[in-house]
Amino acid sequence: MLVEFTTSLFLLCVILAVSLGIVFALRYVVIMERRIANIETHIEKLSRAILKEEKTIRGSLRRR
Repeated sequence: MLVEFTTSLFLLCVILAVSLGIVFALRYVVIMERRIANIETHIEKLSRAILKEEKTIRGSLRRR
C-alpha cells in the first residue's frame, strides 16, 4: 500500500510540475507577444513620420 501511495504521489507531483511549466511557458509567450506588438506600434509610428518627412521634401523639391 505504501508503494502505491508513493507512486501516486510521485505521478501527482509530475503532473503538477508539468502543468506549472506549461502555465509559465504560456505566460512568457503572452509577455513576448505584447512586446512584439509594442515594437510593431513603434515601427508604424516611425514609418508614418518618415513618409510625412518624405512628402515635405518632395513638395519642397517640386517648388524649385
